[in-house]
Amino acid sequence: VWAVRLGPVVLAVAVLVAVLLALTTPPPKMANDGRTALPAPLSRAPTSATQDPETWVTWYAAGRLHLGATVVRVRAVTQLVGVSGGAVYANAEGQVVLVRPTGERTRLGLTNSSSTLVASADGALVGWADIGRSDARVLTVVDGADGRSRRTLALSEDDDARPVGLLGDRMYVVRFGRTYGWQLRDAELRPVAEVPLLTVAGGQVALGPLDTSPPSVGITSIDPADRVPEGSSWLRVPGEAATLSPDGAIVLVRTTDGDVRLRDLATGRDLPSGLAASEVARAVEVGSQGRVAYVVARRAQRPETDDEASSFGSPVTVRTCTLSVDRTTMTCESVALVSGPSALPLLAR
Repeated sequence: VWAVRLGPVVLAVAVLVAVLLALTTPPPKMANDGRTALPAPLSRAPTSATQDPETWVTWYAAGRLHLGATVVRVRAVTQLVGVSGGAVYANAEGQVVLVRPTGERTRLGLTNSSSTLVASADGALVGWADIGRSDARVLTVVDGADGRSRRTLALSEDDDARPVGLLGDRMYVVRFGRTYGWQLRDAELRPVAEVPLLTVAGGQVALGPLDTSPPSVGITSIDPADRVPEGSSWLRVPGEAATLSPDGAIVLVRTTDGDVRLRDLATGRDLPSGLAASEVARAVEVGSQGRVAYVVARRAQRPETDDEASSFGSPVTVRTCTLSVDRTTMTCESVALVSGPSALPLLAR
């Protein structure tokens, strides 16, 4: 009898406790400007990839973001840039997130696969085309240290402007096949070049691929007024994609076959790449002080189709290389050996 009478009382107490817990559980932390602080699983345990804790390159593979000596577990990263506060990534859901070396994450905005994350050479600024605030896209630049908004520029609904670089107080975008510049204090885009810009750093720009045979990349300087010299004065290097060092002193040009050419822009001399004849670069980034990072595969693993180009079935190596002071030799070391099948490792731009 007592059990029958107490049953409803016990049930009522349980319901009351559940309600109180729901009311007292704090919501996700929100920064004053609307940024959401995300929970961040932090792991320093060994993973399927071994890492040198002294390495300078930030990279992602198989659900783990390697940020210095810290490994942060995050899912489905599709883009990655290094910033002064750690790294900023975009994931498969389009979320743009700042992650710090402590593992703390802050959601900054929303983008899509047609946009590109870009960061200034010193990591002080990061930008993208945000799609979360309206039907039209909004060019967005935030502080690389804390993610606080710096500037925004709303675009028309049919504007396909894609960020390609940040230099000083300017963002460069490609829209309708041409290059435009946005000075962050202005409210409009201004034309810069008639061809697409690939990358910008240290006062140098790489444009292309140019309609030559074979295809090539044009390298030239850009002045503070965003003027690009006539194409006849450009340095042309065979290839389809290019990456500049942060100081603009070195350019690395890639072909679709994964072959690379590293060139000293001051002397015009080709530099050692750090790759053997039997190897191919599946991804590459150029750092400061003559440093280069690669995702290296055997040449026999070179993909035959676009679908194969985004994945791999055999191990690939994350490798860092450093030029000697006289730039005649390249010293390399393996950071990690990563096994598939999975998406290729991402190197932070």
